[in-house]
Amino acid sequence: MKGTTESQGFTDYLSVYNGKFVKRVKEPTAETTTRETKSGKTVHELSYDFVTGIITNVEKRDSDYGFNLHLLLVDADEKNDVTIKFYDSATRIILNKLSNVDFTKPVKLMVGKNDEGRTWFTIKQAGRGFEKDIVPNAYTREDIPDAKKMKVQGKEVWNFDEQADFLWEKFQAKAPAPAPAAPAKKELDLEPWDAPTTPTDGTDDLPF
Repeated sequence: MKGTTESQGFTDYLSVYNGKFVKRVKEPTAETTTRETKSGKTVHELSYDFVTGIITNVEKRDSDYGFNLHLLLVDADEKNDVTIKFYDSATRIILNKLSNVDFTKPVKLMVGKNDEGRTWFTIKQAGRGFEKDIVPNAYTREDIPDAKKMKVQGKEVWNFDEQADFLWEKFQAKAPAPAPAAPAKKELDLEPWDAPTTPTDGTDDLPF
């Protein structure tokens, strides 16, 4: 089930834009929003505030735009493949929270924007969030690698790649078994987020 606008059938491929999960469709409808991407392409998208279901697969996949985190949520006859940039603050937060999830039960994955315009994510299960929880004896805040400063196009920014890799490695012990391949369906040219959420001020957004 997806919040705001629902659909059923084959696997739906969702990305994130402007604090919403979005599903790209070929033609505009009364429920879609039309916008132009950074590459100048006109796209039509359905928007959702949340996605629910049992997480049956979590994968790190390479693409033309870099690595992505894919979460497959199954709810009755609805499947949603949610794509999030892997080396992004959102993935670090999600991986930390997923370490506490019971993968035999449904979750509610929510997205939005805060007052500063930054995208946030949260996961709830049976009405309970995982804002500050850490798996007992799994790792502590001190175990997580520090962010590193680097220059990108002449500008100093903070790099959190080692943190993402660390949390991914720790998550592997808890990850659900790989799901069977989804029915063949062409993904609709998903591009990188138009509004990346990785902070450049050295903060890491981790909830502990």
